[in-house]
Amino acid sequence: MTAYVEYVTYKVDVVDESFLDLRRKAILAIKANHPNLLEVPVFSHDSNGGCTEIWIYQSEQDAEAANAAGSSIADFAAYAELLHDLKIAAEEMPSASADPLRTY
Repeated sequence: MTAYVEYVTYKVDVVDESFLDLRRKAILAIKANHPNLLEVPVFSHDSNGGCTEIWIYQSEQDAEAANAAGSSIADFAAYAELLHDLKIAAEEMPSASADPLRTY
């Protein structure tokens, strides 16, 4: 089985506990509405507000459906309003290349 990985980069004004809580709620809201979101294992940021996340879905269609519905999911929409210069690079990830410490 392959998975579909989105590498998401963006800028925010401030990365603080409030932002991270909003991010957590956004991820949980997407998962509740799109159960084929498998995980969001990475979040990192630099001192200039540049952030990177990795979102892993079961398929490209699952990612597209979640992205299309994001603005209609209140917790995700509130989070997305804070993001600037959003860029998403997405690719398939063969199961043989997955982290051997995880099961997808």
